[in-house]
Amino acid sequence: TDLTLSNADRNAVKEDEVWVYPVPAEDYLVIESISTIQRIELVDLTGKVVFQESAIQDDRYQLNGSFPRGSYLLLIYSDRGWLVKKILY
Repeated sequence: TDLTLSNADRNAVKEDEVWVYPVPAEDYLVIESISTIQRIELVDLTGKVVFQESAIQDDRYQLNGSFPRGSYLLLIYSDRGWLVKKILY
C-alpha cells in the first residue's frame, strides 16, 4: 500500500496530545493519546506499510514486535483526526 497524505486532511490531533515511547523502540512501542485511538500504521521511509492495526478503540496501544533498525513514520488515527510521528527502531 502506498502512502499519500496531505495537510488538508489533517484534523485536530496535536503533538502534545499523543505520547509514543520508548524511543528508540526495540521490542515494543507504546502509544497513548488523550483521544480514542482507532487505527495505527507503521510505515518505512519508502512508503511501505510494515504494520497496521485497525480495531483498537482505546486511548493506549502497545505495538509488540521487532522491526529492522531505522526510521519509520507512525500514523495515528483517532476519533479527532490523525497525526504522524517519526520514530526510531
